[in-house]
Amino acid sequence: MATPKKKPDADDKIMQLLDTVQKQKEAIAQAERPSYRTNMTFSFVDGDLSKAVNLRTVLDVGQLIKIASYVRYSAAAYEEAARAILGADEKPPAFLWCNYTATDWTHDIKLRVGQLRLKIQRDKLADFESRLDKILTPERRRELELLAIERELVGGTPP
Repeated sequence: MATPKKKPDADDKIMQLLDTVQKQKEAIAQAERPSYRTNMTFSFVDGDLSKAVNLRTVLDVGQLIKIASYVRYSAAAYEEAARAILGADEKPPAFLWCNYTATDWTHDIKLRVGQLRLKIQRDKLADFESRLDKILTPERRRELELLAIERELVGGTPP
């Protein structure tokens, strides 16, 4: 005869939610190491870095979108002008802005926007974790601390 399953209590649910938070935090940590194609220094005047913007420091998504639209529009206008001047048969030199292609700029700006979104998500997860920790019972908190100590002493995870 099978033993009846124990109904999960609130602490079990909290532990499941804390595990979910931890997994999402690990996913964020992995995504925070982007591989940029440009030097992340953008200027609206090609080649003039005296008024350059370091995209790593830009926190405004709107500004990043404006930069991306400027480069993409410039690339499209360049291609159109090249067809008008050179004709459809001749391939123009590649479009570069501050020594990088429009595709490279778009790629890096997408990564930067993703980083900004990750910061928001990371803050939200920290809030969830804090709220869940507050409602965890003292007995379960003691149990978790005991497991943490055991892991540290053994140097791995307990069986």
